[in-house]
Amino acid sequence: MTLDQLRYFLAAANFQHVGRAARSVSISASVISTAISNIEDELKCALFRKNGRGIVLTPEGEIIKKKAAAILYEVSLLPRSFAETDLISGRFRLGASPFLANHFLASTIAQLQKENPEFVAEVYSIATSVIVNDVIAGKLDGGLCFSTLMHPDIVDKKIFNGQMLIAVRKNHPVFKAKDPLKEISKYPATIHKANQGVEICENHPIFDQFNIGLKTNFFFDSDDVAVNKLCSSDGWSLLPDVVINQYKNELRPLTVPGTWNAPYNVSYIRHRQRSPNALDRSITKLISAEIERTKISSKN
Repeated sequence: MTLDQLRYFLAAANFQHVGRAARSVSISASVISTAISNIEDELKCALFRKNGRGIVLTPEGEIIKKKAAAILYEVSLLPRSFAETDLISGRFRLGASPFLANHFLASTIAQLQKENPEFVAEVYSIATSVIVNDVIAGKLDGGLCFSTLMHPDIVDKKIFNGQMLIAVRKNHPVFKAKDPLKEISKYPATIHKANQGVEICENHPIFDQFNIGLKTNFFFDSDDVAVNKLCSSDGWSLLPDVVINQYKNELRPLTVPGTWNAPYNVSYIRHRQRSPNALDRSITKLISAEIERTKISSKN
C-alpha cells in the first residue's frame, strides 16, 4: 500500500463518507473507493461497513486508522529536526480559537520569527471542535484552544486555568444596584452558541446556582464579536476572565462571591503520535507568561 492510499483511507475514516472525504483532499470519490479496496485486498479484511448513506469503521478499520495516522505523522515530520533545541525551522500549520489567535498566537509567532527566520507559520482561526478534529486528522501540527474535550489521540498541555465571569460594558446601569449579580437577569444576555466542545455555554450550571435568568437576544461564536455587542448595548455575557482583561478599557466584570466556580482552561494540543518540538515548547511558555501577566482576579 502507498502513503496516498493511507491518506485517502484516513480521510474516509474521519468523514465517514466517501464523497466528503474526496472533497476534503480534492480528488474523485472513485479514487478514495479504489484506495480502500486496495488496502482491504492487501490486508484481507474489511475496513468499513455501510451505515445509511455513510460508512463506519470495522474493528479492524479502527486499528488501521490509528496505525495510518501514526505513519503519516512521522512522514510529515521527517524534514524537521527532533533534536531538543530552541531552533525553529520549517512550515507549521496551527489552529486557534479566534480570540486566542488574534490576541496571543499571532504576536507570539511574530516574536519567535524574529529569532527563527526559517520558521513559516500557517494560522487558522477556527472553532475548538474543528481544531481537535484537524489535529487528529493530521491537518494541523498543533492548536490553541479553550477547554478542549479529552480525546485519546491528543496530548493536552494546559497553559492557563481561569474563571468564566459575567461581563458588561463600563458604566452599565446594573452597577447602580446594591447587588448587580442579583439584578443582571433583568438585562438581555449575549451567549456563546452551543456546539461540539462548548455545549454548556447556553445552559451553564452557574446560572442555576445563582438564580441568573437568561433573556438571550444574541448568540456568538467569537469572543471579540461578543465584546463588540456588549459595548453597544446593555447586554451581559459569560466570558473567560482572560477575554475580559484584554478589553479592560471597555468591559467590567461583576463582583462574584467566593462560592463562584465556573472554571475553564486554555490549552495547547498536539497529536499523541507526534513528539513535542521546539515550537510546541516555545508557544506554551510564551503564551503562558503573557496570560499570567495580564490576568485579573475573579473577585474583581
